[in-house]
Formats: sequence, C-alpha cells, structure tokens
Amino acid sequence: MAKKIGLHTVLILIAGVLVFLLSYIVSYKITVNKYKVDSAAEETTDWLANDVSEATSAADITEPEEEEETEPPVPYDATKLAEPRTINMPENDTWSLVVVNQFYTITPGYEPFVEQVLPDSGVYLDERVAKAFRTMYTAALADGIELTLSAGYITPDRQTRKFNKQVQAYMEQGLDQETAKAHAAFIVLPAGCSESNYGLAVDIGWQEDDFAESPVYAWLRANAAKYGFIERYTEEKVDVTHFHAEPWHWRYVGSAAAQEMVAENLCLEEYRNRVNYSVNAPEPEDEEATDEASDAAENSADTAETVSEN
Repeated sequence: MAKKIGLHTVLILIAGVLVFLLSYIVSYKITVNKYKVDSAAEETTDWLANDVSEATSAADITEPEEEEETEPPVPYDATKLAEPRTINMPENDTWSLVVVNQFYTITPGYEPFVEQVLPDSGVYLDERVAKAFRTMYTAALADGIELTLSAGYITPDRQTRKFNKQVQAYMEQGLDQETAKAHAAFIVLPAGCSESNYGLAVDIGWQEDDFAESPVYAWLRANAAKYGFIERYTEEKVDVTHFHAEPWHWRYVGSAAAQEMVAENLCLEEYRNRVNYSVNAPEPEDEEATDEASDAAENSADTAETVSEN
C-alpha cells in the first residue's frame, strides 16, 4: 500500500513539473513576441522620424527623365479647353481645401516646400501633406498593410511633357489641336492645373483599374479620411471633376473635411461649393473670366456623360 501511495505521489509531482514547464514556455514565447512587435513598431517610428529628408523648395527637386507610357485615349466630346482662372494659394488653414483643376490654377511663381515622404522613396510631397501621410502609413503597417508610393509632387515641366504627349496621341488619331487638348485634359491635366504640381496629392499602389480590388484600396477606403485623405477622382463624380477615375490618387484635405466628404459622399468641388467656396472665390476684376470658366464647366458637364468606363 505504501509503495502504491509513493508511486501516485511521484506521478502527481511529475505532472506538476510538466504543467509548470509548459506554462513557463508559453509565457516566454508571449513575452518574446510582444518584444518583437514593440521593437518593430519603435524601429518604424524612428525610421520615419529620423530618415526623412528636410523640407526643401520644389525648385530643388530633380526628377527622372523617363516618362510614363501614354494611357489609351478615351471617348470625350469636349472640343475646347477652357482658360483656367488664376488664384492665390491660401495662406491660412484653408490651404488644404484649395481646388486645382482644369478651371483653376495657382498664381505662377508659387513653389511648395516639399520633403521626401519616406526614406529612399524618391517621392516628395508638400511638407504638411508628407507628415500626414507618414502618420497614415504607420497606422496601415500596424494593420498589416503597406502603402507603396508611386508618385507625389510633379514639376510643371514634367507635367507639360505628359500633357503634350497625350495631346499628340489624340492628334495622331485625327483630332485638331484644340479638340485634342480638351480630350487630353480628361486624362492628364495641363501644367499648373494638377494638384500634383503643388504636392497636395499622392499616388498609392499601382496605376491600374484593378487596384480598386486590392486590400490596400479597401484599407484606404475604410481609413484614409481619418488621416485627412480622400479618393480624389471617382467614376461616380466624373461629371463634377471632369477627370477620369483614379482609385490610386489620394488628395489631402484635412481630417475633418475628409470625414465629412466621405460621410456625405461629396467630391472636393462639391464640398468647396457648399461649405468653403471662399477658398476659390473669384476676384472682382476677373468676373468675365469667371463667367467663361463657369460656362466651360457647364458644357463639359453635359458632354462628360459620354465618357466610357476606364
């Protein structure tokens, strides 16, 4: 009987030791994994904080000479490109809501202060937009999503080359120059009329329609507004923006405005007209030019309905 009790006790002791060792191993693994996660997050934050370049004048940016391939032309019935109205870049906190498109351009000579968004990315944005993007980038990483940069600030010279290339593509199809310019502006805006010329928007991922089916796009749709970014050109708003859908193109407008636009399904033009028209308010002496731009916008809105899906 004594031997049986002794054996039973030994078995209990062995079981207890095994339970202790198993608990220790599990606890150790949890601690190590937490340390790895915390270290990775800390390294990412340090990397973003210390390795990005200081803000510099846009005039100092050197861009690669290679040009993107011209996108396939799309049907568009506009026959004349409107002369854009010149406006000043707001100096107050409404700067992020300025509307730049084929009807509005910033006063010549304005150069944004830009900085490299991520280390070694070669992509620059207005320094205020770059800071907001880095915050969003870190949040996306925490969710297992990497927001790969494909484009940011574009110099006016490069914008002109891109626009002229698209105009030439239409002229080779038999369109006269004026009509070709009007068609081209639906795909590539003239220099000074693109918000990319001011570092206000960023292209994320790859520039193809199937980007809209990616996990990155889904994350942006669900979260970007919290960090101040909106999907600038959607298929639904073509008749308002007069520009083809680009699911990869995200414009910074500020967190409050972005969340309101998303909640009420407004594009930037609609939001400006309803809430903050003063950002692009016409100067008194430019009433005639403003009327011409408005007429051109109305005509383009009528013809944009014929645009096919991209």
